[in-house]
Amino acid sequence: MKQVYYIMKAELQSLFYSPVAWLILVVFSVQCAVSFCDTLDLVTKATAEGMQMPGLTRWFFNRDWQGIGVFGTGMRYLYIYFPLLTMGLISREIANGSIKLLDSSPVSVVQVVMGKFLSVIVYSFVLIAVLMVFVIFGFFTIENFSCPVIAVMLLGMILTMATYSAIGLFMSSLTRYPVVAAIGSFVVFFVLERVGGYGQSWDGVRDITSWLSLSGRTDAFLNGFLV
Repeated sequence: MKQVYYIMKAELQSLFYSPVAWLILVVFSVQCAVSFCDTLDLVTKATAEGMQMPGLTRWFFNRDWQGIGVFGTGMRYLYIYFPLLTMGLISREIANGSIKLLDSSPVSVVQVVMGKFLSVIVYSFVLIAVLMVFVIFGFFTIENFSCPVIAVMLLGMILTMATYSAIGLFMSSLTRYPVVAAIGSFVVFFVLERVGGYGQSWDGVRDITSWLSLSGRTDAFLNGFLV
């Protein structure tokens, strides 16, 4: 377990020394803030006009004036961010030749993979922390704030990030070129997001595409349902 921790720590240091991690964090924060502020402006104007707006928890975090919400906005671009985060996890080691040092060191392949996977998971929780800022604000300002719905949304976000991390790590192990790994991960994510809309007229195909579809599963979590 100590070896996994050291690998995770080294990978996190490498990640945060690069501008990509910071750029993604800034862009993610701005996107979520813009979504929240736009919804807040709309709700404020509607309330001033005497309109009744029940269910503000879902309105802010699942469905804003664009039909997205803070969590939906955060989820919307993860398939672009995670290929950039994971593209160099293994491919960089192969290209630099440092993979030979890992092979000869007293660590197993499982420990290397777990350490690098957990480093991306830790970064994912940094993104979750950004969302928690809006959740805490909503908890103290929204009447009848629905904590169970938010908990399900957070669970869906975490599981989606873990899925993207695992796929990106696998794609990074297939090539020595980080750009190729990023493109491959993006293609896989894009297919998994879109596959649910194909083969709906055939029963067997529909079952397979629905099972493979990531968007269908994430939408259920964003609506507050455990599936």
